[in-house]
Amino acid sequence: MTVVTHYDTLKVTPDAPPEVIQAAYKALAQKYHPDKNLNNPEAVRMMQMVIASYKVLADDKKRAEHDAWVTKQLPPPPKRVLTPQEKAAEEKAAMYAETAAKWAGWAVATAGEAKTAREKAAQAATKAAHCPPSEKTKWDAWANQANADAEEAEKKAASAAVTAKQSADEAAKYAVPSKDGQLVTLYDTLKITRDAPPEVLQAACRAMSPKAATDPAVAKAIEHLSDAQKKAAHDAWIREKDPTAAAPAPRKSTAEELEARARADKASNEAKALTAVADQADEKAVEAERKFREAAETAKAKAATKDGPAWKTWAEKAQKEAEQERARAKLAAAKAADARQRAEAAFRELQSSSAAAERDDAMWASSTNMATD
Repeated sequence: MTVVTHYDTLKVTPDAPPEVIQAAYKALAQKYHPDKNLNNPEAVRMMQMVIASYKVLADDKKRAEHDAWVTKQLPPPPKRVLTPQEKAAEEKAAMYAETAAKWAGWAVATAGEAKTAREKAAQAATKAAHCPPSEKTKWDAWANQANADAEEAEKKAASAAVTAKQSADEAAKYAVPSKDGQLVTLYDTLKITRDAPPEVLQAACRAMSPKAATDPAVAKAIEHLSDAQKKAAHDAWIREKDPTAAAPAPRKSTAEELEARARADKASNEAKALTAVADQADEKAVEAERKFREAAETAKAKAATKDGPAWKTWAEKAQKEAEQERARAKLAAAKAADARQRAEAAFRELQSSSAAAERDDAMWASSTNMATD
């Protein structure tokens, strides 16, 4: 089962930071604002959804509750199966990453050796400056040797760092970007969904731009997704790496639909239970009325005998019990009828929610298609 979450409404990922959520909300609120969509009830509905979703995601407590609800509703996504080519690339990436780690470690160690040599050279130079003339030549020689050792170590450290970076670049080139078995795209870097409309994409780029100066991945995402050709190439890469991305997914059940279905099921079960109670009450009433008729006939037949008064009392008692049982049956029948009406209303609400969700999906699709045409 899949559901539409508040993240889906705002077209952001579940790990989106507050600034991206706020930017997406402002972009969509402007897109569907009533002043820009006169006499458009669908835009009004979309605006209501956007506002409702932002109220939840902008509140840390409500967002945490929503995340917990989503976790209960959705099973973990299946891990994407790598192709043989991707597996080979992953192996190469792991090999280069291991090499990069070794060279990086050696660069750090060699840089440490260079630092130690520089410290020794400084100490030797200090002693040469304050030692007796007979020892100055010795300390100068030690200082010169230490400086030479430091220079050699610094060269090796620099070379190791360059090799480590080259290996890391090779590892990045072969690695298939993924997280928890799922393909990681430039959209994920900007914390928006792949079907985000242009307004949300642009807003996310602006919100994430401060990080571009220190995060090359963010800078790359902004550069590529802001360029139509590069964005198209990236989308093609996504379809190549993840064929399911191109397949149309079945329409998801919205949170509103799930709640409406739960209410409808509950009302239906209550109606069934009360109908069963009403049927049992009617059976009891019918049986009590049968006993009353028998008692009345017997009392009439025995009226002239000495047991006549007793039979009359018994008939009256049977009549009272029959009337009470019939009253209970009528009350149970009324409750059952009311429950059935509530169940029918709940199912009509469910149908209305489903129809509205389908219209919302169609509106999202049409707005995205129009924006990208």
